[in-house]
Amino acid sequence: MKEARDNRFEILNNYCKKNRILHLFLGHHYDDNIETFLIRQLSGSNFEGLSAMKFKFFKEKIQILRPLLNYTKKEILRFNKNNEIYFINDPSNKNLKYSRVVVRNFLSKNYHHKINIVNDFKCIVDNSSSYKQMIFQALNKLIVRFNNKEIMLDTKKFALYDIEIQSKIIDIIYKYFKSNRGFLRYKKIVILLENLFLKECFKSNLGGMIIKKDKFFINFAL
Repeated sequence: MKEARDNRFEILNNYCKKNRILHLFLGHHYDDNIETFLIRQLSGSNFEGLSAMKFKFFKEKIQILRPLLNYTKKEILRFNKNNEIYFINDPSNKNLKYSRVVVRNFLSKNYHHKINIVNDFKCIVDNSSSYKQMIFQALNKLIVRFNNKEIMLDTKKFALYDIEIQSKIIDIIYKYFKSNRGFLRYKKIVILLENLFLKECFKSNLGGMIIKKDKFFINFAL
């Protein structure tokens, strides 16, 4: 599923580059976002991942926009009917080999579960700004040295934070160094963190970013 999704984005990305398209509008709606939230929850995503799809983001200098994200599928269909707008149903929406279709069927048949899932999603979204602020405050307290080629953190202070916060700090540092490389998988960061404190000295390569740790400092560099 991930490979198929990546391939679709790659095709869209190449098309946009070829035709010099700077803004790409996608038709994802509110129900899609709830499904994405549940899929990511089942796959063990972190807090930010559970915020699901964003209204806008940049991918290789192309702005991706989702203007329908606050509207449910029923609201969109009602609008289409009232305004006599023709649309096509994607036949893959009924194909149970796709995890999204399985999740969609579960939500449609389990209303009480869906209410709880929607409430959880709203809670994540409502607190996402405070979460981001907390992460950057934590990062500022940890930084010992900072420049365009190296970021050094205090080892002992870093070790005091929860793995969720540690993983997000590493993700922010990676994006700073590798802004054109997309994103790191949360599980890869967790695996690194599980090994980081097993020995006093540690060295690893995470997506092209070199990480060195000793008793006093954790060094991130290109």
